[in-house]
Order: sequence, then C-alpha cells, then structure tokens
Amino acid sequence: NLRMPQVQEFDLLVQQSVGRGTILALSYLGSLGRELPNFLNLNLDPTSVKATTITIAGDPNGKGPLGTTGTQITVPVYTKYGNTALFGTNAPNFGAITEMVSNINSNYNAFVAEIQNRTLHSIQFDANYTWSHALDYGQNALSQGGSSNWYDPFGDPRINYGNSNYNVPNRFVAYALYDFPNLKSARWTKYLINNWSINDSFQMQNGLPFTAGANNKPSGAIAGNWNGAGGNSVIPQIGYNTYRYPRRIVDDARLQKEIPFGERRSLELMMNTFNVANHKNITGFVATYLYNVSSTTATYSGVGGTNTFMVPNNANNSGFLFTPRQIEISARLNF
Repeated sequence: NLRMPQVQEFDLLVQQSVGRGTILALSYLGSLGRELPNFLNLNLDPTSVKATTITIAGDPNGKGPLGTTGTQITVPVYTKYGNTALFGTNAPNFGAITEMVSNINSNYNAFVAEIQNRTLHSIQFDANYTWSHALDYGQNALSQGGSSNWYDPFGDPRINYGNSNYNVPNRFVAYALYDFPNLKSARWTKYLINNWSINDSFQMQNGLPFTAGANNKPSGAIAGNWNGAGGNSVIPQIGYNTYRYPRRIVDDARLQKEIPFGERRSLELMMNTFNVANHKNITGFVATYLYNVSSTTATYSGVGGTNTFMVPNNANNSGFLFTPRQIEISARLNF
C-alpha cells in the first residue's frame, strides 16, 4: 500500500514600489508534505514489552527535564525480536525487518519581508527576513531505506511529531554590490583607478534543531535508545527536536578590479574573503543526548551533571557552508 509522496505548495505575494526602483515585498509561503516515506522495524515483538523502572542519577539540583536524582520513570521496553502475528512462526529467527511505509506528513509556514533594488546606477541590494516554522512526524531525507525511524513503530505516532530537522525560525539574508565611480580620463591612470567594485553578502539564522534523547539502552532491551526499539532516540517527556545549535552567522566579501583591453577582452582581479569576521559557528558538541542509560539508571549529562551535553567540540567545519576565515586571490582573463 505504498503511496507516491505529495507536496502541495502555495504562496501569497504583495509588492509595492517605494521609489527610485526600490521594491518592498511581503509574502506568505506554505508547503504541505503528504504520504512521505518512513522506515519502521516491524519485527519487534509487541508481547515482549516489559515495564522497566529507570532511575535518574547525576542531577541533585534538578536542572534536567526529568527531575532530580532519585526520580523514577517507568518505560515500556522491547526485549525480543519476533513479531509472529505479522510474520509467522519463523519471525524469532530474524532481527530487524524493516518496512517502507508512506505515513509521514509535514507542514511549513513562513512569512517573508524583502526590500530590493537592482536598477540604481552604482549600487544593487537585496535584504530579506524570513520567519518560519516547519513541523513533521520524523521526516527523513532517505530513499534507500533505513532500519527504524520512529521511537516506537506500534506506539502513538504523535510522539514523533515536532520541529522538523530543517526548522529555522528566523533567517536574515542581505547582499549589496557597489560599483565605484569611474573617472573619464585618457591617461594611463584610468587602468588603476577605474572599474573597481565591492560585493558583500551576509547571512544570519537560528541554528538547526536536534533531539536531546538517550544514549545506550536500558537493561534487557533488545536494541538501543530509551525504549529498546532501536528507533529515534527521543525521550517522550522531552520531545522531538526541542533543542538547537547556537545561531549561525556568515559574512562574505569580494573586492574586484577589471582591466579592459579593447572591447572584448579584460582581466579581472578578485579577492574573496569568506567569513570575514571569523565568526565561530558551532558544528559539533561532545554530546547531544541528555541522559546516558546504563542498566536501569539514566545519568544526566547537562549542566550540573557530567556536563558533556552541548559542550562545543567543533566549529566552522561543514564543507563550504561554515569555514574559518579564508582569503582567496584570483585572476581571470576574459576574451
């Protein structure tokens, strides 16, 4: 009963000229994803679920979301493979059996305010701010399959509903291109003074969200994470994607000089500076889980506990998106 995924998009845009080629635009953007792919391990044995009491440790001051040291939480834990009701008597001879199903929905809503001008003589600019909210039932970007995507394939699906992995509530982007005025002169100095330009692009946004779940598994669990199902590491009392990385800022600039040779030939000299301010964009933490589970104990790893949760251990290390300050000097001959 697999369905083809659907995406329905809609928008409303209002534009107003405010003079001298400058345009102000206000827009609403919406998108609905329906019947998106999901991957569930259906060979967990629902009859093997055992109520397990997990005791909170390492949090005497109660700074964690699950309470102070000594707090006890009862968790239904899967202890065996073998869903004989679904796969027959041979099911216990197998581990995970993954089914691809089309049961994930998503929704995105955004408001955008933009001002731009691309017609002025020496300067062009565009600045826009986006407020948005993206929610889904544990959407993933995989088409080749996975082991188990949900917290519990047989439990309440709303446990998996929350902020999308791609949810960025606030984002500001701007660029400006300025062409320095040229001097009308026949002297050789025009090759030095004329045809200079500077371009700057700036981006600032909230960091991406992540789920602060559990590491390892309780005693007797057949697979990993809070309930032993081996799926999403979410803890229901904390929720899905309720924490996020620090805000991210990138400012890139280019200084460019063009030297023409006749009508069809020119030499371009460019200096590009990436991450001009060398802003520290955090791209990794020591731990993104809030509790480390061992046997029937969950040790808090946040502030006041073992203090590994959200402690930065990596910055500006994600390919071309976030890098330390880099300067590139290049020349290009056009003919």
